[in-house]
Amino acid sequence: MCAPKHHKDHTAQNAVPDDWISGSHVQALVLTGLTLFGIYLCYRLAAPFVSAITWALALAVLFTPVQRWLERRVLRPGVAAMVAVLAIALVVAVPATFVAQRLLAQAAHDD
Repeated sequence: MCAPKHHKDHTAQNAVPDDWISGSHVQALVLTGLTLFGIYLCYRLAAPFVSAITWALALAVLFTPVQRWLERRVLRPGVAAMVAVLAIALVVAVPATFVAQRLLAQAAHDD
């Protein structure tokens, strides 16, 4: 039988290179850890607002055509924006008031 031509020393491949624990690698690892910790803190800070941001995005998507239509008709962007905000407030406030009244009536009825 023929012996393999290339015999590799596996102990040399598994050894940790000496430059891995150099100052620049340690600094990179520390900065990576601090960055991940900062991202986690940003997530914790923003988590309570995710539902409000989601509703705001949904309303923005729904009312963009209305805003554009108003801007073409009114020709003054400030007035069009005010009318759009009032319309959105009515669309949100009227159903919310109705739901709140029903909840209060139900809560008073259950007592």
